[in-house]
Amino acid sequence: MYVCGTSPEETQLIDDIIERHIKHLKSFLNDTTFLATSFVEGADSLGRQHTYVQALAKDLAPCIKSVSEKLRFAKHILEEMIESAQFLSLHKPYHVLDHYLVRKIILLNLQLLALYDSQGQPDSWNPDYEDNVRYYLRQLDAWAKDLELSPNRRLIMLLKFEGRYLQAKRSLAVLQQHIMKHQIPCRAN
Repeated sequence: MYVCGTSPEETQLIDDIIERHIKHLKSFLNDTTFLATSFVEGADSLGRQHTYVQALAKDLAPCIKSVSEKLRFAKHILEEMIESAQFLSLHKPYHVLDHYLVRKIILLNLQLLALYDSQGQPDSWNPDYEDNVRYYLRQLDAWAKDLELSPNRRLIMLLKFEGRYLQAKRSLAVLQQHIMKHQIPCRAN
């Protein structure tokens, strides 16, 4: 049973800790790549940090929606980074197009996480948001065409590409909807 009697100061403190945790996770992402080596070096510490943040917020999360959303998004980022780092470490770069494209789309899916705010909602107020979404859409389409035209496609890599492609396509569709929402002119009453 949860008692939602946490003081505003305690709520703010926990919220700030979660925000810093998400910001720390996002620090491994930038516009062009995922800092996988740095992430792997600190993965254990990040996992412990996430467990600590969850423990701090366990009584607060069921009471305050934003805290619950932030915890869920932080967990999603951490899991995606761990899974991606494992794949990237097991599948070193080869000079084979399908392999190269699978690695690229994995990195793209991580980069897309940087376009969301700390509650896991599209951060469409970011000044570069629209340009980044459009650029990533073009990249995704170009990679799909490149793979389709490649004579040396391996089934296992096609399946890996397809799964990650669909993930990126869904995420970009959500992100793109928020571009369109901002383009609708406001009406005066």
